[in-house]
Amino acid sequence: MAELVVYLAGEFLAETAISYFAIGKEAMFLRAAIRAGSFVLTTKAAQSMGLIGGTAANELKGQTINVRSSTAPRQLIYGQSLVGGVMFYAATTGTNNEYLHTVFGLADHQIQSVEKVYFGDEDVGTVSGNVSSGRYSGKARIQNKTTGGTAYSDLVTETASLTNKWTSSHKLTGISSVYVRMQYDTSVFTSIPTVRALVKGKLVYDPRSTTTAWSDNPALCIRDYIMSDYGMRVTADEIDSASFIAAANICDETVTASGSVTQKRYTLNGVVDTSKSPREVLQDMLSTCAGMLIYSSGKYKLIVGAFSSPVQTITVDDLRGDVQLSCANEKANLFNRVSGVFADADKLYSATEYPAIASSTFKTQDGGEELTAQLDLNFTTNNLEAQRLAKINLLKSRQGIVVNISCKPTCLNITAGDVVALTISQLGWSGKYFRVMEWRLNEDIGVDLVLKEEDSTAYDWSTSDAQDGAPNTSLTLIQPQAAPSGLSATNQNLSLPDGTILPAAHISWNAVSSAYVTGYELQFKLSTDTVWQSLFTSQTVYDYVGQQEVALVYNIRVRAIYSDKEAP
Repeated sequence: MAELVVYLAGEFLAETAISYFAIGKEAMFLRAAIRAGSFVLTTKAAQSMGLIGGTAANELKGQTINVRSSTAPRQLIYGQSLVGGVMFYAATTGTNNEYLHTVFGLADHQIQSVEKVYFGDEDVGTVSGNVSSGRYSGKARIQNKTTGGTAYSDLVTETASLTNKWTSSHKLTGISSVYVRMQYDTSVFTSIPTVRALVKGKLVYDPRSTTTAWSDNPALCIRDYIMSDYGMRVTADEIDSASFIAAANICDETVTASGSVTQKRYTLNGVVDTSKSPREVLQDMLSTCAGMLIYSSGKYKLIVGAFSSPVQTITVDDLRGDVQLSCANEKANLFNRVSGVFADADKLYSATEYPAIASSTFKTQDGGEELTAQLDLNFTTNNLEAQRLAKINLLKSRQGIVVNISCKPTCLNITAGDVVALTISQLGWSGKYFRVMEWRLNEDIGVDLVLKEEDSTAYDWSTSDAQDGAPNTSLTLIQPQAAPSGLSATNQNLSLPDGTILPAAHISWNAVSSAYVTGYELQFKLSTDTVWQSLFTSQTVYDYVGQQEVALVYNIRVRAIYSDKEAP
């Protein structure tokens, strides 16, 4: 464990006290993990000097192109997003094959609506019927189906004479799609354009109203995904409805983003690639709400980014063993600046950098070195919302205290994801907030908890510089402590049996009144030297004997050694 040290400098007679402290860094990097009692899955934590979802820009670009493949993974659309889709069908008709017919699959589910259709980056002006204005007037026809079940009748009729015709059996059951017919005209089409659709996606169940409708609420979208065949196939009985309802309400809260601009606290808008693992998908989805998905006591519980009052105050009377803690992040896991990309709805959902969130306070704490982490937000489409999420990640990353405690049965009502308050005076904690990251029932019918420091202000939004709202401790131990006082040295001679007389000094100082003091370090050097020599003692007196018969001038100083291993 780190030692806390205090120096007092002096030359035979005590001089001005010089005191300082240094706390060593011992870190535990907490990751989502399955344990016997519970597991917690969180958003991808931003990693220092590394990329999170480094292919985010490519993923977002890939969602807006047209793909023709029989093995392309199906996709799910939550909230609102711009998609290219998979080309299911292409054929030409007309006297000179002047009509190109194409059908694009949008999602493997019913959608709310197709809001716009684009050729390239240009809005064609309609989502259903003949294009009657703009560049493509009279040269294109658009139809769409929010869910399958019936064939495109115009396409059936117009391709009836073809070998690869579209028939009434081509119903695309359960699939949302767009059908586009373009008429060849070199003055309008210089090439076949990329067809893209702005889609309001999947209908999701809302346990608050017991209705199913379109929503960009992250809690509702996450609930839908984990219950889907492409997700985790969770049953309704395995859902902690109360937590999802509470999370949905928090997501729908209105916050002031900038000046008079208000917005929902959290939204989710994006495309799920079903070839990705559920874990990867959930981490991306959870990033939209600074959330945690918890499995405990047979149920899935969702916690989103907002402070909640502690469910219990834990004191030393609730403990049945030692407290193990790490007090700081290693530099490899520290960062004081967060940057990344999001799917900018104002730029046709292309990958766009949001303004980096940085803290000059944290940079100073990190020795003036800028430590940048990249946080890519594929399911966030608003610039200000992306900045809010980046700041939450920055502030939470600085809460580095992780505590392992073994508790008595008095703590059995605590579950993973709860906030608790710790009151341990020996550590300077009085109602200090922690989030339960792991929960395990032990053989003594108590619980073992892994707790991570929680900052009640981390979820607040302000454009001001980030600050640490949860000081590590209130102990004066981390402030400069009382140094040994009364340092003095009395000259005296030491007579050897052979008659030799050596110069000597009797050194003494006043003890420091603190249970944390484990001893003292006495340092001395010749006044003409630059290197100090050290010796350690548990006493407050020491007799120093010179090695030469001539008198020399020495500098002497002493410090008390404090250890956090000692009980107060």
